[in-house]
Amino acid sequence: MAACVARRISRELLRPSWLSSRHTTAGLWASERCSPLLTNARSYCVEKPPPSIPENLRYASSHEWVLLSDDKKTAKIGITDFAQRELGDIVFVDVEVNNESLGKGETFGSLEAVKTVADLVMPCDGEVINVNSAVTSEAVLINQDPYGDGWLAEMTVSDPRQLNELLDSKAYRAQIS
Repeated sequence: MAACVARRISRELLRPSWLSSRHTTAGLWASERCSPLLTNARSYCVEKPPPSIPENLRYASSHEWVLLSDDKKTAKIGITDFAQRELGDIVFVDVEVNNESLGKGETFGSLEAVKTVADLVMPCDGEVINVNSAVTSEAVLINQDPYGDGWLAEMTVSDPRQLNELLDSKAYRAQIS
């Protein structure tokens, strides 16, 4: 019975006359931000909440975030909520360096998602001093908590002034909008 109902609904979706404003919520059926859900042969549009962008972090245009410690000498690095949503389910983390100095823009590892691989880029000059072993063994932490348990590496910052060149939360929000 359920298969018959699903087939009937699928055929109905293909018929343009069925797609009228009375069957959509706020006319958002065709919006990229919506997912159609069918319940009792009526459609509803559910928007995903916007990505989280904490104000206490700095952001690289390559979607890494930086949290400078109180001593202003070390910082944690991770990827943003926006980036992890775009990548989808992250299945493998490879941070290639530890106790190695790298320049701004250099690759320090990669993330493998179900359908793609993304490079991790240093947001400023420094030395990677610690790699989060929790995410290397359980990559899903990045999807679950990108600003908490999902951090990737800790580094010493060579020149804290470079952090001023990174985006604040307002500028990063504008970039991804």
